[in-house]
Amino acid sequence: MRRNSLAVSLATPILVLLTVPIQFGWSGEVGAQEFPGTPFEPPITAQPVLATRAGISDLIYTLWNNSESQTSQWFITRSGYLLGDLNRVASPPNSQVLDGLPSGRIVFMLFATPNDGMVVEQSGSGIQKLYVTHDGAKKWVRWALPRGAAIMDLATSSAGFFATERTCLVKPYRCADTSVLSASPTAERWTAHPIPRDHDVVGDIVDIAAWGNRVWLTGSTTTKPYAFLDYSTDGGQTFAEHAELNLLSLNACGLQATSATTLWAQCRGGMALSFLHSSDAGTTWTAIHTPGIFMGSSGGVLEPISPSSAYLDMGLGTHRFYFVSDNGGSVVPLGSIPLQEFSSLIFINLKHGLAVGERSQGSRFITMNTTDGGRNWSMGR
Repeated sequence: MRRNSLAVSLATPILVLLTVPIQFGWSGEVGAQEFPGTPFEPPITAQPVLATRAGISDLIYTLWNNSESQTSQWFITRSGYLLGDLNRVASPPNSQVLDGLPSGRIVFMLFATPNDGMVVEQSGSGIQKLYVTHDGAKKWVRWALPRGAAIMDLATSSAGFFATERTCLVKPYRCADTSVLSASPTAERWTAHPIPRDHDVVGDIVDIAAWGNRVWLTGSTTTKPYAFLDYSTDGGQTFAEHAELNLLSLNACGLQATSATTLWAQCRGGMALSFLHSSDAGTTWTAIHTPGIFMGSSGGVLEPISPSSAYLDMGLGTHRFYFVSDNGGSVVPLGSIPLQEFSSLIFINLKHGLAVGERSQGSRFITMNTTDGGRNWSMGR
């Protein structure tokens, strides 16, 4: 399952070497207050800014911002995809706004199951805090990261949580550690394994995807062919390299797995985006022929819903919405979503979907719902 995030890239100043598998974990409990399991109606001034699906369930966790409140600025709810019959749950500390992020300090929020979730908070200086829940967000515990380390990407599967983590020097700027972190859904700590090429990795992101114990990584290195796609069949303990890289990118690609052998990729080459599909676990890739070229940062949202099909928002100011099927071989226009920027796009099946975003840059965040597979969208909360 793919993460929903508003992650930004910020340098971290302190170097910590990880040369052998290690474990690090519990640091203290927070947010222990239990909220009643009764319907909760957010204040009219609150807006939903980030939503994530809990594993393969129909359950949605939503982060809300109430900027006009001094006592309850951030809170999380649990509900169905229509955000009806909301139940408020506990929230990790999140008292300051990080510039450019409507979700404040929260840059990742994922749930592997209805009860097991993670939240990553990041300060303006790049320092991160990681919180984990195993009881449906009734309470959160903090997991410790190595000093100066930062999570680059986070993904979930039926086997639990997987992340890529780096620790870098500022002067001279050098990253001497890139590790894969893994934890079962109910674990109390991470297990870390450095990837084989950690000293050659450049750029700000090593992207990760997982399906069960199968894990994939993409990123850039200082040596040819400058981009890599590695895979693991043992939960990230060891990795092998695909001999041929056909991802059409020199940078990390956003990967999403929909089976043990099926991957979807969203790759950026310069200012252009491309979308690809693989039916053989990343050995070969087929380009998805979209009716336009993605340029700049607006648009290009791919949401896989099965090994052979996905939804795609074109962006580019038109926000045309498409249904992709036949392993990426068919792209059919549906309608449009009246949102300029997305923080979340979630489909729980072929028909029912939820989008969270802004109608225009800087406007209030809203939700849009569809019950006919993206052909029509109605205003939510």
